[in-house]
Amino acid sequence: MLLPLYPSRESSRDAGGGAGCLAGAVAVNYDLRSGRAVFLKNTAAPEARADAVYQKALASRVSPTTPLPVPPLPAGFDATKVSSAFLAEHGAVFALKDPLQSLIPVPPAADDLGMVHVAFNQVHGGVPVYASQAVVHLTGDGKVSSVSASVMPDLTVSTLATVTRDEASAHALTAFQAQFPLSTPSVVSVKPYVFCPGFIRNDADSTAYLVWEVRIVGKRSACEECPPIADENPFLDAHGDGALVFQLSNSRQDSYRKIYDCSIYYLTDPNACWSEKVIPRYLGYTFGRREGAPARGQNPVPGNNGATDVDILYDLIGGLNQMYVEETGRNGPNGKGGAGDGTDFPFNYIASFAFHETGFPGECRNGAGAWFFPGRTEYCMGNVVPDMVGHEASHAVSYYRWDTAGNLNSLANWGDSGALNESFSDIC
Repeated sequence: MLLPLYPSRESSRDAGGGAGCLAGAVAVNYDLRSGRAVFLKNTAAPEARADAVYQKALASRVSPTTPLPVPPLPAGFDATKVSSAFLAEHGAVFALKDPLQSLIPVPPAADDLGMVHVAFNQVHGGVPVYASQAVVHLTGDGKVSSVSASVMPDLTVSTLATVTRDEASAHALTAFQAQFPLSTPSVVSVKPYVFCPGFIRNDADSTAYLVWEVRIVGKRSACEECPPIADENPFLDAHGDGALVFQLSNSRQDSYRKIYDCSIYYLTDPNACWSEKVIPRYLGYTFGRREGAPARGQNPVPGNNGATDVDILYDLIGGLNQMYVEETGRNGPNGKGGAGDGTDFPFNYIASFAFHETGFPGECRNGAGAWFFPGRTEYCMGNVVPDMVGHEASHAVSYYRWDTAGNLNSLANWGDSGALNESFSDIC
């Protein structure tokens, strides 16, 4: 089961006046955790699947594997102009005061449905906003069908850096050498971004930083031809003392499992779940298990019937991660060494919670036995079995979809996309 990041209902809102395809109300969906608008439907536009050109192409193709041709666009059709006008008209939905100044278009792309898609990358004061983008989807006749967006509301952070590019590189190199002392590091690139940790965590925190993203590759000191020990992208605050805000790992496959045991919630509140906690009253039993730690054995808490969910979960995750690397070449469920989101948990972490029902009994009684949240998975007792663990890990694969620029481009858990998300998790 995937955490419902998007509400099941649609909210209608009048976005202002206008003419033609820009007029009237739009249906808006908001992210459940952050409160930000993430999907906008132009209720006046026809459904793309009813496009006559697409239906004709579908009926005439030789076999199901034959690619559908991209239909020609109407003469004089300017997808970027139409998309920009729509965003200007409805920018208030995304809390953008001046969408045309903060959203920069890239060249349009057409698909075999006869639709055209125009992506807009968000900038603030001329600086790119990391992983922030809106995509306008248009039908072949030039009408805006919908907008899918992951953008930050109006930003106020200063884009005047007080930490120079060279100072950021020096800070990053010092930290890298401390983390990987056997490597010979070199700086590959240094880029400025506006970075919002809450945006990556998908929560309501709107704190923004001006950062330097410094990519550093560290090779083995005694082997120039060997693969690098590490390939890291630390994000350093461009204000103040250049503190580390975030770090992305590009190459490491040393996944780190942290299995949290929630069965002693009532003894340790508010620290409900532990990855390594000794409770004397239970004969020194260690609750939870971290990478490299010995098996814990049967859980001694009354009512758990000696369950070994922690050890089973530890072993299943280890085997699953190995399968991703060996069979598919994917570096863990997130493609970056584990299943972490880079904020609450490092990218190479695989954090899972066992005995979830002790702290949150209502959730386990509603019929669902496991959940995926960005950065972690949670399981009720008795549900730590291969198909459940594989299903939740596959949600991580769907969630951590990275584009060529390294930006997150997830499948939404809403409507058709949400149904595909669950289906993919069952198949994979």
